[in-house]
Amino acid sequence: MRIERLGATPRLPVVRRLSVSAVLAVGLLAGGALPAAAQEPTPAPTTSRIPGPAGEPVPEALAASLAYTACVPGGETSADTGIANQVRPQMNGPRMGKSVNAYNVSCARIITATSKGRGLDKRAAVIAVTTAITESTLHNYTEAGDHDSLGLFQQRPSQGWGTPAQLIDPVYATNAFLNAMLRKFPNNTWMSGDIGAICQKVQVSAVPDAYAKEVHDAQLLVDALWSAGTTPSTDPPSGASEVKSDFNGDGLEDVAAFYDYPGARTVLFVWSAKAGGGFNAPVSTWDSGAGNFEQSRVKPVAGDFNGDGLGDVGGFYDYPGARTALWVWTAKAGGGFNAPVNAWDSGAGNFEQPRAKPVAGDFNGDGLGDVGTFYDYPGARTALWVWTAKAGGGFNAPVNAWDSGAGNFEQPRAKPVTGDFNGDGLGDVGTFYDYPGARTALWVWTAKAGGGFNAPTNTWDSGAGNFEQSRAKPVAGDFNGDGLGDLGTFYDYPGARTALWIWTAKAGGGFNPPTNTWDSGAGNFEQSRAKPVAGDFNGDGLGDIGTFYDYPGARTALWIWTAKAGGGFNPPTNTWDSGAGNWDQFRTKPV
Repeated sequence: MRIERLGATPRLPVVRRLSVSAVLAVGLLAGGALPAAAQEPTPAPTTSRIPGPAGEPVPEALAASLAYTACVPGGETSADTGIANQVRPQMNGPRMGKSVNAYNVSCARIITATSKGRGLDKRAAVIAVTTAITESTLHNYTEAGDHDSLGLFQQRPSQGWGTPAQLIDPVYATNAFLNAMLRKFPNNTWMSGDIGAICQKVQVSAVPDAYAKEVHDAQLLVDALWSAGTTPSTDPPSGASEVKSDFNGDGLEDVAAFYDYPGARTVLFVWSAKAGGGFNAPVSTWDSGAGNFEQSRVKPVAGDFNGDGLGDVGGFYDYPGARTALWVWTAKAGGGFNAPVNAWDSGAGNFEQPRAKPVAGDFNGDGLGDVGTFYDYPGARTALWVWTAKAGGGFNAPVNAWDSGAGNFEQPRAKPVTGDFNGDGLGDVGTFYDYPGARTALWVWTAKAGGGFNAPTNTWDSGAGNFEQSRAKPVAGDFNGDGLGDLGTFYDYPGARTALWIWTAKAGGGFNPPTNTWDSGAGNFEQSRAKPVAGDFNGDGLGDIGTFYDYPGARTALWIWTAKAGGGFNPPTNTWDSGAGNWDQFRTKPV
C-alpha cells in the first residue's frame, strides 16, 4: 500500500470567543524546588466512555432454548456443587432461587474472583452477581435472546460493551460491568445506597425493579465464595483495558505529567479528578532523585498494561549508543505508582528512540494495553512496531505490524493518534499526514481480530491549500458517547486564535467531515502555548479535552473543555492554576 510522499490554514467559519488571556511566558522554576501547592481548582465536568443499555433479562420461556457455554475452564467443580448445596435451602429469588446448581455457582465464582482480584470491596461482587442472576440466571449465553445481548450480563455489542467474543468471556464481561459501575458511581459511591438501583443505573433496563429481588441470593453466593476463597481466571481481566488514565481506580480519568528538574531529576505528578468536576492539587507520585532520570529522554505512554483496571504509565527512554528501554510504572490500588520496571530493552545499537513516535491501545483485544511506535527508517520508510502486553505483566518482544516500504512514508510528516475508531473493541491507529501545498490526510490502520493491522486507509483528505498539519495538535476520545473513538485538533490561526476541530467517527468506519466545536477568537489563545490532554474527567461517559497552558512568570493553568451530551463542548474552565513562579509548562511532559 503506497501513501503519497510527503503540508495553510483551514478555511472554516469562526465559532465563538473565549476570554482566556494568552501572553508570552518563559521561566524556569528557581532552585529546582517542587511546584508550590496549587490553588483550589474550579469544578469542571469531564468524560469517559460508558456503554449504552444492556439487553433485557432472558425470559424463562426462552432460556431453555438458548445455547450457553462454560464460565470457567474445565467447567464446574465439586466445590461448586458443595456451595450450591449449601446455599440452596436459603435461596428465594424469583429468577433462580432453589434451582441453583454447580454451573451457576461456577459463573458466580468467576465474577467474584474477578471483582476480588481488582482489589474491590465484596459489595462490588454482590452488585455484579445480582445483575448476572437477574439478566441471565447465571448462564453464559452464546446466543442472543434480546436483540444482540450476550453472556452473563446480557451486554450488547451494538451498544459499545465489546465484541461478541469478548462478551462471552466472563472475565471481560465482569470487568466491563465493573468499569461502567465505577464510572457511573465515582469515588466509591457504589459502596452505599440501594444495590438494585445501582444495577439499574449500570444496565439501564426496561425492568428496573427486577434487580432488588435478587440481592439476597447474590449475597449468599458471594459470602460463600469469598470466604471459601476464589481462584481468578488465568485470562487477563480484559475489560479493564478501556481504562487508560484512571490511575486510582475511582472511575474518573486523571491527568499526569513528567516534570523536568535541573540535575537529571524527574518527578511524575498526578492531578486526580474530582467526582463533582475539576481536579485535586497535583501530587508527586514518583521522584527519580538527582542524577537518575532526564525527562527530555523519555516519550510517555499510558494504558492498563497489566489488566488490573488501573491506568499505568510507561516511557520509551533514550540511552546513548542507539539503545532504548521501555520503563513501566504500574499503578497501586490505593493510589500512586510502584517503582518503574524495565519491561523491554533494545540493547546497544538496535533502536534509536528519537526515531520513534509512540502509540498505545488494546490492539489485540485481550484486555491488556499494548504499545507501539512508528519507527523512522532512512529512505522514506516507516514501520509500525508493536509490543503486546503479557498476561502476567511485562511485554512480548516487538513485532513489525506494518511496513511502508522504501519511498512511501516519511515518519516526520505523521502525527499519530489511537482509539477504537470502528467500534470492534480493538484499538486502531491513525496519523494526520502532512503533504505539500497545505494538504493533510487522516490515515487509519484498523486492528485485526487475530492481531496486527489492516493496510492503512485514507479516511479524510483536506485537499490542497486547506489544512497545514504543522498547525494542528491532535487529541482522541469518544467525544459524543457513541462508543466510537473520535479525533480532534487544536488548530493554530494567526493572531493568537485557536479552534478545536472534531472528526466524529462513523458507525460503518471512517470519519465525518471536521466541525469547529470551539473558537477562541483573535487575541485570546496561542496554540503554541498549549499541551493537550484527553479523558473522561467527570465520569459522564463522554471524552473531555484539556490543555496545560503556559502563562508568563512560570505560571501554568489546566483548562478543560467538557463534552456535551448532544455533541460539542462546553466553554473551557480553568480547573487548576499553579500561580506565578511555581510551574514552568515547558518543563511539563503530559502522559
